[in-house]
Amino acid sequence: MDKFPEAYIAELWQKFQDNSLSAKEKEVFFSWYSNLQISEREAIEADASAKIRIKTAVDAAINDQHPPAKLSWLNNMKLISVAASVLIVTAIALFFLHDLHAPDSRVRPLSGAEVTPGSLKAYLTLPNGTRVELGKGKKGNISSSTGNLISQSVPGRLVYDQKNNSHNLLALNTLTTPKGGECDVILPDGTHVWLNAASSLTYPEEFSDTIRKVKLEGEAYFEVAHERSRRFIVQSGSRQIEVLGTHFNIRAYDDEPEMKTTLVQGRVKVTSGNRSVILKPGQQAAAINNDNSLEVRDANVNLEIAWRNGMIMFQDAKLTDIMKQVARWYNIKVQFTGKDIDRLFNGGFSRGANLEKMLEILEANHIPFVLKRSGEDKVLEIGQS
Repeated sequence: MDKFPEAYIAELWQKFQDNSLSAKEKEVFFSWYSNLQISEREAIEADASAKIRIKTAVDAAINDQHPPAKLSWLNNMKLISVAASVLIVTAIALFFLHDLHAPDSRVRPLSGAEVTPGSLKAYLTLPNGTRVELGKGKKGNISSSTGNLISQSVPGRLVYDQKNNSHNLLALNTLTTPKGGECDVILPDGTHVWLNAASSLTYPEEFSDTIRKVKLEGEAYFEVAHERSRRFIVQSGSRQIEVLGTHFNIRAYDDEPEMKTTLVQGRVKVTSGNRSVILKPGQQAAAINNDNSLEVRDANVNLEIAWRNGMIMFQDAKLTDIMKQVARWYNIKVQFTGKDIDRLFNGGFSRGANLEKMLEILEANHIPFVLKRSGEDKVLEIGQS
């Protein structure tokens, strides 16, 4: 990022306090702010008057009669620096949105303890039905039906070391993450897979000599070990993704209307029914659930793999779609009441933050809500009661 003169930043800061930033100045100012060191941001956020000015700026943006400002850092950021440079910790980095008819804000009391974010948590189901808990504080080796080594030397990460060649393709393992859980696995061929919340990956303890095939439900990011002689195939519902060696993301949740395959590097072939397409890096294949159609589109790769880099991010997204991510990661139930909230949101926040960050977003945008406990469930009701 370009380094701006201190005098210029001081001028923008003054305009920020006065709510007089132009659209271009907003882009520069918020880009500068998001690239501050964490300690520098914390110093600003510790100032109560600064927090008031931040909220004022967001309220002013809500009443702006222009579409959301496009943040250049969201689209142009290099993949390798995503996690470090987009840590967004306060309402200053949340939204610019178009909304001329926002309802009056109503402060809602919260009941129950603060909702914490998801963590390293998963379960491995072995061929004999044994279920092994994985995650923080869990280490050690796991007995394999094929005599190969399955280890968890790093919490939340499984590593398969194929020492034998029994080719027992019926010895299937299933790795499952609950809501509020994530993990990663290094498969017998060296392929690295990161599994998002509420997802599952089924695979053999050993791959055959001719093919490597796994089954996915939910969302996962793959870095496939390159082997020209053995295809790597991901089966997700009725769709099939075929690769030799590449990096890509698959999002295939039952509660979302599309299954999306996003290619980061390499080449993949996506098949749905009788139709197949070959993607180039930066492209995405979208298939409507329960339909064999395929649509190829340009993808915002940083946005699609934000979860892999520790972020919840959204661009021109409906609140209902955002809350699906939130519900899975924070293990809560979300209910919408009253009128539909017909707005598009841009922004994001760290997956390491507690739910309070999302509640601050709702409050800053005049969206009423209630967070409550219902038995064992945490329920977030959004909208007019």
